[in-house]
Amino acid sequence: MDTSRTDGENPYAPPTSDVNARTQAPAAEGQLAERGTRFVSQLVDGLLFFAALVPALIAGFQSGAFKEGGSTAIFRAFATGALGVVSGLAWLALIIFQAYLVATSGQSIAKRLFKIRIVKVDGTPVNFVSGVLLRNWLMMILQQIPVVNLILPLLDALFIFRQDRRCIHDLIAGTKVIQLAGASQMRIA
Repeated sequence: MDTSRTDGENPYAPPTSDVNARTQAPAAEGQLAERGTRFVSQLVDGLLFFAALVPALIAGFQSGAFKEGGSTAIFRAFATGALGVVSGLAWLALIIFQAYLVATSGQSIAKRLFKIRIVKVDGTPVNFVSGVLLRNWLMMILQQIPVVNLILPLLDALFIFRQDRRCIHDLIAGTKVIQLAGASQMRIA
C-alpha cells in the first residue's frame, strides 16, 4: 500500500479525462465556430423542419399516402386534407424564412440562437447565391441522386473534422462558419 498519498486520492478510482463535450467559455468573435456548436445548430434547424412536417406525416399515414413510397411521398401527404396542406404551407414558409435569414444575416434560426454566422471565406457576408443556393439547396438536389444520397450526407458531415472545419457544402459555396461575441463553444473534437 502506498502510504505516501496524503491528498485523499483513491488509487482504485477509474481514470478521468476531459472529452471537451461540455460548454466552454466564450471565445473571440470571428474565430471558426466549434464543431459541436455547428452540429447542435444543424440539429435544431432540422428539428424545426421536422416539427413543420409532423402534421403531414400524420395525415399521410392516415390516408395511405406513403404506401407507394418514393421520394415524392411527403408531397402526396401535403395533399391529404387540411392537415397536410397546413403542414406543407408551414414547411414551405419555414424554407423561405430560413433562406431569407441566411441571405440577409448569414444566420438561420438556430445559428442566431447559438451566435454563429455563415460568412464567405474572406470574411464578407454571404448572399442568396453563396448562403442558400450553393450551400443548402444544391446539396439537397444532389442528395436526390440514387447512391449519392447514401454517401454525400455522411461525407459532408465528416468534412467538419478537417483543420479548417469546412464541410463539403462550405467548400462548394466558398463559406465558413464563425462565432460571434458571446457564443458558447461546444467542442466535440
